[in-house]
Amino acid sequence: MFSLMGGHGKVEGSSRDVLERLANHGVPLEGYGTIKKIVAFDLPQWRLFFARQFEGRTISQVLRQIERWKALLRRDFLLLTNQKGELERWISGAESVVWQALIEANSEVGPWKLGLIFVPTGQDDSGAVYIFPGLRIVAFNLKTKETRQVLIPADEFNDPARSGDAYRRAFKNLRIWDLLWKGPAGKGLISARKPQGWPVFTHVVIPQLYEYLILYYKKPSHYSDRIDSPDRRRPARFPGELLQDMLELLRMEHPNVFARTTAPQLKSIIQKYLGRKEEVLSRPFRPQNLN
Repeated sequence: MFSLMGGHGKVEGSSRDVLERLANHGVPLEGYGTIKKIVAFDLPQWRLFFARQFEGRTISQVLRQIERWKALLRRDFLLLTNQKGELERWISGAESVVWQALIEANSEVGPWKLGLIFVPTGQDDSGAVYIFPGLRIVAFNLKTKETRQVLIPADEFNDPARSGDAYRRAFKNLRIWDLLWKGPAGKGLISARKPQGWPVFTHVVIPQLYEYLILYYKKPSHYSDRIDSPDRRRPARFPGELLQDMLELLRMEHPNVFARTTAPQLKSIIQKYLGRKEEVLSRPFRPQNLN
């Protein structure tokens, strides 16, 4: 798994150290799979990559710019064949990022829920075979229960020069092209702050990682005459070992983001999250009228 935040994890020895510390706190071996999902796998990777590559521009703007370049290259007679080929490959790569970000941002489109299914190319003893498969896009209307589907043939889906046009044609055939969200792909994920302060980390990754790990780092907090009693003390909310191990896990997956982050800074992010959580929990419950 590559990190879209730059670079790979830290050295293997450091990974072993943090895994040993997690195990010492009772985190099961399979629990690291959950941690990996929280810190890396569950991130909207393509939207983040789009946002870093194209900054504040929208998906629509980048698609239009790509079409302009394609049209220019079709008319061009100045560039040498190898020069034109290099530009076409670069544009195809950029276009692939845009379409993946668009798909990632549109799992639900109005009343429509989208599903992508690879079409098997054959069968062997172990089951279906997927070697350069085609792609079936299924749109299911949650209100009317209508299902629409369209197939992108394998030869188009696996050809970088044609896959972009195939995606556009597929969504138009599904009659949902105009419904697709094509704004800035990083909306709600990144901000003008340094990456360690982006909402995707401060509102999603760090809170989820904290909630998962705090259960394994139980220790009594500093005694308070105002809150605690001699026979009952509150559990610590910010154990130093927890903060250090969280930092290590974040640095392994996103070294360029959290290399300079300190434990007090991480604690501040968690405190703000807990403040938001307590505010939500303190709101009075108002039952909705379901009639």
